[in-house]
Amino acid sequence: MSLARLGALLLLATLALPAARAVAPEDLRFLRDKAAALESRGRGDLAAETWRQLLAVEPNDTEAIGRLGLLDAGAGRRKDAQEALVRLRNLAPSSPWLGRLEQSLALPAEGRGQIQDAGRAQARGDHAAAVKLYDQALAGAEPAPALAEAYFKALAKTPGGKAAAQRRLRALVAAEPDQPRYALVLGELLSYDAPTRREGVRLLLPLQDRADDTGPAARQAIANAKRWGIPGGMPRLGTPPAVNPVANLVANPVAVAPARAPVTRPAPVRRVTEAPRVAAAAPEVPLVRALPPLPRTAPRRVQPVESAPAAPREALVPPQRTPVHAAGAEGSEVQAGYAALRTGKLDEAERHFLSLSGRNPEVPAYIEGLAEVRMAQRRYPDALDLFDRLPASPKTEGRMREAMGYGALEIAGAEAEAGRSREALRYYRRADELLPNQIDVLSGLARAQSASGEREGALETLGRALQLQPENLGLWQTQNDLLAQAGQYETLLASERRMPAKVRSSLDRQIGHQLTLAQAAQQLGDRERSRKALDSAFLMHRGATPGQQLQLAWLLREQGETGLMQSVLGRLGEAKLDADQQRQFTQLRQLSTESQARAALEQGDLSTARKAAERLDAGSARGLNADIALKTAWQQYEGKQDAALYRNLIGLYQTPGLSEDQARQVRELFRYGGDREAGTLLQRKRTDDAAAIYEHLGGLFPDDAHYPRQLANVRLAAGQPAEALALLRELPAPASAAEYRAAVGAALGAGDRTQAAAWADEALQQFPEDRSLLGLAAQVDEANGRYGDALKRYQSVLRGAPGAAPAASRYAPAAPAAAPVPAPVRLPAFAGGDAP
Repeated sequence: MSLARLGALLLLATLALPAARAVAPEDLRFLRDKAAALESRGRGDLAAETWRQLLAVEPNDTEAIGRLGLLDAGAGRRKDAQEALVRLRNLAPSSPWLGRLEQSLALPAEGRGQIQDAGRAQARGDHAAAVKLYDQALAGAEPAPALAEAYFKALAKTPGGKAAAQRRLRALVAAEPDQPRYALVLGELLSYDAPTRREGVRLLLPLQDRADDTGPAARQAIANAKRWGIPGGMPRLGTPPAVNPVANLVANPVAVAPARAPVTRPAPVRRVTEAPRVAAAAPEVPLVRALPPLPRTAPRRVQPVESAPAAPREALVPPQRTPVHAAGAEGSEVQAGYAALRTGKLDEAERHFLSLSGRNPEVPAYIEGLAEVRMAQRRYPDALDLFDRLPASPKTEGRMREAMGYGALEIAGAEAEAGRSREALRYYRRADELLPNQIDVLSGLARAQSASGEREGALETLGRALQLQPENLGLWQTQNDLLAQAGQYETLLASERRMPAKVRSSLDRQIGHQLTLAQAAQQLGDRERSRKALDSAFLMHRGATPGQQLQLAWLLREQGETGLMQSVLGRLGEAKLDADQQRQFTQLRQLSTESQARAALEQGDLSTARKAAERLDAGSARGLNADIALKTAWQQYEGKQDAALYRNLIGLYQTPGLSEDQARQVRELFRYGGDREAGTLLQRKRTDDAAAIYEHLGGLFPDDAHYPRQLANVRLAAGQPAEALALLRELPAPASAAEYRAAVGAALGAGDRTQAAAWADEALQQFPEDRSLLGLAAQVDEANGRYGDALKRYQSVLRGAPGAAPAASRYAPAAPAAAPVPAPVRLPAFAGGDAP
């Protein structure tokens, strides 16, 4: 069987992939991808939980058991890892996860964690870091067979590591010939490069019939090598190394396989057994993979770029070539076949060329015609096989390249449609190599790059596509969406200005474009441009999708256009929404209601605000209800509704989750109310009731020094300087002149002249011009017998304030230093009883 025929069969099997995979539950694939992604990001805890969820649905999934066991081993859950090991031995003795788990358990705890870290680094593409971690875990030992693939493939991708990996693997293969995995990994690595590919295939051939997991892996690697081309042809089992033609290629790396001999009519056309005519670097992931063949159904369409009009079928069909016609009646039938092909009558064209090739299977013109029909039918494996039967020529080589390229494009589209963006990306890249500057390839490649998180690469690809089709609306729209997702808003708006006038005119009539412009302008602070785009989008929103209407509602909210937002939400309430859209709709409804409530609250309409708050969920209503209660408390304070104010404040004090501003307002209201009530009681000589207020507030706010300081003032006013002094000693140093006056007066009254003098000196250092403090300091000097100092200070007071000298009281009578507030309001619960 020829190389191209093998490739054709593999490609055919791969194109049948979507139908084969439809049997597997999507939720299992989602859990598997999610767990792998979490592992690559270093979230082993969440990955383990996801693998457990998968095992709850599919308890015998060997990959899930193995990977969960490795995570348990790395996290120190040795018992769980041992249980996973036992299950794997019973379920799948040849599973590759079994060896990896055995090696992980054999390592010390630190080594197991390093193996896990190395795997994550390798998944991120940081191969140097992965090798370093592997080496630390292995502590100089060679990796066990189960770890060989991960270790040596990482090593081969480091600078200078490929030769080292091959050298060490050769030694392991020689030392442990009964371990097939070393030979498998070495064969795969050798098959990646043309000079060593044939040697790699020779290593893989004896493994392909093994019953364990190395058998399928070897067959896959051999199929890949055939696709890339084996210099010197396919080796045979038992070929002596001395006659291995790879030696010539090693000596001359630029040598190529011998070209096919020219074929002339009427000699039969030979099948190719040498190197392929299309030279391409061997990718790490092959163009095709061997899968169970399925009956061919209608080929799957490649998805167009999102927002772009769907490409017609002809856009995916490679251009047909000028045929080589035969003479006579058969020549007329060839022309009829091509005429049918050009007019899209593929069944008729197929009948013509099948008839011709059936009668004369060796005539190149008939084979070529049938190959062109297969290309038009998008049956690329069959086309590839037919082109391979033609004489060598640049034209045939080009058509074979196109068959492989369009086959890769077909696979990429199927992978993208199934949500496997990484696989799709690999095939789109291969298609781009084979079909450069094809708009369908570039648009699909950009979508796959975006889905895989490669936004910069996607933007670069879109730039290439726009050079080919500068007036493609879908490409411009996709580019704008990607720029918005990447936060490159200035570039987006600049790109919009560079659009062809025809494109801009068309996009201006699309709500998606206006929403993208509005978002970009909002992020750049250009509210005028954002408003203009939102006005245009609002006029078009009636025919928009629910997703676009939700985006419009969010942008209107950011713009402060709550009325327009409510109008959009009113229409959305009648639409059919999916789960995520319903969640967003509910959230926007809540935000809209909260906006109405806050507007009413701002205007003092507490009744409307309360009614709106009743329509909110508990989480949204909590902060709003606290603001309503605070607004009410300030009104009660100003209206002297004392009992209601106190009940409201206690309720607010007990409310959890207050914001910093809300908590500050509650403290202020307690302080203002307490100071004002205490001041009223002191005026009425009810010092015990005033003291009870500050004791109560000090209990509510034990970290606030204001209340014990005010209590000290009350004790001082009640003629209890000793009690006042005891309170003041427990407090931080006074911060104001009034606090110092109270402290000095308390110390004098309690007879502690030393403390009085110390506080007086401190006070005058901070407030040297305060006449009240000067007079109080003079009294301290007088009490301490320093009459000269006292006289000087009295004179300073007289010079600074002509008129009556200060009262010669033994200590300064102190009153509470309350904040400037309105007239006193009685707070019954603060006082010990009712005021007369």
